[in-house]
Amino acid sequence: MVLLRARVAALLGLLPVALAATRHFDLTIENGLVSPDGFEREGVLANGTFPGPVFAVSKGDSVVIPLHNKLNNPDMRRSTSIHWHGFFQARTSGMDGPAFVNQCPIAPNSTFVYEFSTAGQTGNFWYHSHLSTQYCDGLRGAFVVYDPNDPLKHLYDVDDAGTIITLADWYHDLAPAAQDNFFTTGVVPIPDSGLINGKGRFVGGPLVPYAVVNVERGKRYRLRIFAIACRPFFTFSVDNHNITFMEADGIEHDPVTVQNIDVYTAQRVSAILNANQPVDNYWIRAPPTGGAPAGNPNFNPDLTRAILRYKGAPNVEPTTNNTPGAKLLDEQMHPIASEHPGMLGSGPADF
Repeated sequence: MVLLRARVAALLGLLPVALAATRHFDLTIENGLVSPDGFEREGVLANGTFPGPVFAVSKGDSVVIPLHNKLNNPDMRRSTSIHWHGFFQARTSGMDGPAFVNQCPIAPNSTFVYEFSTAGQTGNFWYHSHLSTQYCDGLRGAFVVYDPNDPLKHLYDVDDAGTIITLADWYHDLAPAAQDNFFTTGVVPIPDSGLINGKGRFVGGPLVPYAVVNVERGKRYRLRIFAIACRPFFTFSVDNHNITFMEADGIEHDPVTVQNIDVYTAQRVSAILNANQPVDNYWIRAPPTGGAPAGNPNFNPDLTRAILRYKGAPNVEPTTNNTPGAKLLDEQMHPIASEHPGMLGSGPADF
């Protein structure tokens, strides 16, 4: 009987691999007008949007992504490349994306096909231009690998496109000009605004409607939080709610309940929000840290907000206040036992 159970468990463990698929996406990189904080400027856009489209696949899937470079603005870089941040790319390093390291830049009016396996990795990843500072002009987005057999699935009820949250900095100056100014003055550019799900405000700017995350009272939500920023880190919290950290950079962790989490540039975390408060609207906050606001009169970190809206709440902005509480600390972060933290690999070196 014990042997039978072991064989059944082994077969079940192979199911994700057996059901793995090849997912096809199409990515056009082009210049276009964008105004995430109400200031209109040209950007480098993936399929015409900022942030770019979310790539969502399942554990074990492979992807085929033709990238068509249609960039034509002479004031911004017209070649490009994409780095798929967080994927190990074992034996597919030519698909990793850093220009002049793993590949030549993709020239304008040409196509390059990215093709790689997610190779059993799960969780939160992201993609961005890896040619100089180009991604600061807009070429960045989220990439999610769902695990149908997530060992922490019992902790949440909802995990879908509506719980994906991106945190970004935004600049009114084009990246090449800002970079040239930095080389001349040594002053690091300070963002004009911070954005949640591609929406934000700057001092004196229009009252751009904030992004809304919808929830229903009594349900638990896995928030997948991506810091797709160029420089600052963000302190993420939701007024009147605690959140339970449970994943970082594609590795699931023992749950830790806190009031706020610092999410650094390029990091990704998952945190469970229990929608257990009275039906209302609550501020989601993610003030960026990095660069003194006094250095850019447009920048007020506190304007980096979104709205958590309970089903049945009116369509108005929240009036809630932030009461700081426990912050997630590095020493509290412990990968779950099935990740075998600290175990050395036994396979051959990756080339």
